[in-house]
Amino acid sequence: MSRLDIITVVIVVLCVVALGYLIYKTTNLLGNKPDANQTTEVVVPQTTTPEPWTFDDSLTVDSSLLGIPDENESLPAVETVTTAAPTYDADKGTGGSFMVIAGSFSLAANAEVRVKSLREKGYADAEVGYFNKKSYASAIAGRFDNQADAQRMVAELKTKHRIDAYVQKKMDK
Repeated sequence: MSRLDIITVVIVVLCVVALGYLIYKTTNLLGNKPDANQTTEVVVPQTTTPEPWTFDDSLTVDSSLLGIPDENESLPAVETVTTAAPTYDADKGTGGSFMVIAGSFSLAANAEVRVKSLREKGYADAEVGYFNKKSYASAIAGRFDNQADAQRMVAELKTKHRIDAYVQKKMDK
């Protein structure tokens, strides 16, 4: 066997090993599909409160100039209402045929955070929708009967709020 034959055999063996490694990695990626009934826990990091500052009490400020009520005045009652974003299968949902998608997430909690942010920015119709048999949760900023109105909302989200969004036509079943 000549030297050239040995080099050729080594190259062929290396190619076969590399091909086997690629097949292993590909099947490993495709084989790790999440279970539909599996839940994912969202962990929120604990925040610590900073130590209180110490102040010199010798300085007095007229609180009426700051708009701070006196100790004897009562503060107006503030009612806080928190509602969860409605969820549904987006392909079967009601409303317009054109949906403005402002983010798709593998964790539903992330979609709910985006919907909350959209509602705070004035998009009251924002909602969470599920696609692909609930494997993706999407933040739907709005639904429209025509594509032109949906495209206007996409442009507004991109220019005013720097939120990347796109129009998705609802699938006919």
